[in-house]
Amino acid sequence: MITTAHRMESLSRAYVQAVAAQAGLNYSFRIYDYGTDVSLGEVREVGGVYTETGFAIDIQLRSSSLAQVREQEVAYDQDVRTYDFLRQEGVVIPRMLVLMVLPADEAEWIGQTEAGLELRRCAYWLSCRGYAPTANTSSVRLAIPRTNVFGVEAVRAMFDRLRRGERV
Repeated sequence: MITTAHRMESLSRAYVQAVAAQAGLNYSFRIYDYGTDVSLGEVREVGGVYTETGFAIDIQLRSSSLAQVREQEVAYDQDVRTYDFLRQEGVVIPRMLVLMVLPADEAEWIGQTEAGLELRRCAYWLSCRGYAPTANTSSVRLAIPRTNVFGVEAVRAMFDRLRRGERV
């Protein structure tokens, strides 16, 4: 059996893949991790041919059963190296954190019936672009708004902003 961490990672990948598929985006998981785990790319039909538009978002994917889901936010301790990567200015492709929050009890991570397969809890997104440097040496506490649910409508809105030349 693979490790608990790898099972958590696999579920978070499945979540992002399902959202990307429903949103009509192309996606690619990176073989080597240099900060980006998955890239989402917009696809449009142009003259009867489907093609990538060049608009993309890079994702650092995390999963946790220890994140604290509060009334307004999800508190998550991110390692400083990844935090610095996510907040880096001057990058061409926007970067964001997508955090899959899983129940503490592994037996509750998924549910299955004939009606459907359910990944339990939720994934949230956060752009750290423009965040201040930290003096911390190991981790930094992030507050992800609970309104930042990583879902089809949120992803479509992100690409709408990219096409308008706005920050994501």
